Amino acid sequence: MAAVSGKPAGDGGVPGSKAAAEPVQDATKPLPVNETIQKFLQDQALPLVFKFSNIVVAKGIPMLDLAYQKLVVVYEMGGLEKLKPLLPALIGILMCFFGGSYLTLIATIEAYRMTGWAASSAAVATLYKNAVVAWDASKKDDEVDADGNGVADVKEIGHKALLQRKTMVVLASVNPEEVTNAFVAINTGFMAVVATLKISFARSITLGVSIAEVVTPMAVRLIGPALAAALPPQHSKWAVPVIVYACKSISVSMAWFLQRIISAFHSAIRGGSLASEPLLEAAAKHGGIKSEQVKGLVEPVGMALAFLGFMFQLKYGFGLPFPLNLLLLPFTIIPSVLEYILGVVVAML
Repeated sequence: MAAVSGKPAGDGGVPGSKAAAEPVQDATKPLPVNETIQKFLQDQALPLVFKFSNIVVAKGIPMLDLAYQKLVVVYEMGGLEKLKPLLPALIGILMCFFGGSYLTLIATIEAYRMTGWAASSAAVATLYKNAVVAWDASKKDDEVDADGNGVADVKEIGHKALLQRKTMVVLASVNPEEVTNAFVAINTGFMAVVATLKISFARSITLGVSIAEVVTPMAVRLIGPALAAALPPQHSKWAVPVIVYACKSISVSMAWFLQRIISAFHSAIRGGSLASEPLLEAAAKHGGIKSEQVKGLVEPVGMALAFLGFMFQLKYGFGLPFPLNLLLLPFTIIPSVLEYILGVVVAML
């Protein structure tokens, strides 16, 4: 008779063994990592978001409104409203003398003014009106005590329920047709600006590529053999691609420079026409010239300002001398951001 093993029957992996009888993990059950993330979002992240939102809504908005009211009082007491007619003159002078440094910003403003300003400004006013209505409805909802226990209902519910409640309050108080039309108008204006800028700057890139197509064959023929001979034998195959890339880069840079000159010239003329009339009217008001002379001097003064501004930009290479480069630093950062956004949008379209 064969010796009986000390191992229990079924340990050899046959059906019915202990290993085969172990329960299989339910695939529908969330993994511990998912449970941890979900618990973190519900217990820690969501309350923090609500606290921040409450601070912004309850304290930030009233503080901004108070600051605005204080600025209005200072503006009226300081007599700054008298300088309001000179605001177009200030903008015009900035365009005359610094337009080439901010060609993207000026092109964006011009495109927005022509395509989307009227509709977007009306849309923002509509959104503000509905926001005020929603804000008033939310403040009234904060005082509701449906169960009559002396405590407002919003203080007796959790964060998730409060979010749902406030969402319902906003949806019930605003006009859906007005809000929808306002967002459509803003989006339409934005896309119109993108399309205008895309066409404008695509023209410059097309010009640069066209110049490169003419220059590249001649550069390859004249410089290619010398560059290939100067490179190590194993790298000589890169001579032609390097010349092609260099020609394209230089040509596109030249096209951008030409575009900058055109934009600077346009901004100088536009700025001169904006600044001349307010400056002449201010001069007439203070006795510098006669009132009947204003109309006849608008165009000559505008052209003179445009000429001076354009020559100033040429002298400094469309850059800003010190300390203007520090004073106008925010306006230098904005065009860089706009160019990045435009590049991303153009690439997506």
